[in-house]
Amino acid sequence: MDSTAKLSRFGELTPLQRYILKLYGQGYSFRQIAEIRGVSQDSIQHTVFRARIRVGARNSRNLIFLYGAWIALRLAKERPDAVTTKALAPSEDANVPSV
Repeated sequence: MDSTAKLSRFGELTPLQRYILKLYGQGYSFRQIAEIRGVSQDSIQHTVFRARIRVGARNSRNLIFLYGAWIALRLAKERPDAVTTKALAPSEDANVPSV
């Protein structure tokens, strides 16, 4: 499955799965997310595992990377003015040595 197909599958995730991925992507541990949700750590791990299988990600790191890309694409479609390539370009006054 190519990356485009994987990204489209994020729309199939439940709101709970997306919420847990958001927290996981922000650096919360499974234990911390479980405490926030009031469930077991195993439940959170299983939710992330099911999301990974549904999307077709190789591992949890790949899942979070793809989730970030999916969010960025959604933002670009919903608010094109919020995403610019200028923000990615080095500023002219940046003190960056040439290679």
